[in-house]
Amino acid sequence: MHIVVATKPDTVQPWLTDAVLGVARQTDATVAVVAVDQVELERLASAPRSVYVERAEETVTAVVRLLTEAGIETTGTVLPGRPVQRILEFADEQNAD
Repeated sequence: MHIVVATKPDTVQPWLTDAVLGVARQTDATVAVVAVDQVELERLASAPRSVYVERAEETVTAVVRLLTEAGIETTGTVLPGRPVQRILEFADEQNAD
């Protein structure tokens, strides 16, 4: 089984990590953590895209670390763009269950 977990930049949500950890342990799943920088058009953003990417990377890194330390095989990815669309595309690319 392969689980995709979408995280919000700037937010490590312990309840989400705990839930994923429980399911991954029960199903022997691998996990792909993804965050989207939420910048559709950089010229309309209030800060450079790099600021949003850095926040997303910090969150993904924290969640990956928590899951990996718990023994779950985990990868992390940060994507540009609109969250819902990009997360669904990523889940499809990952063949998520």
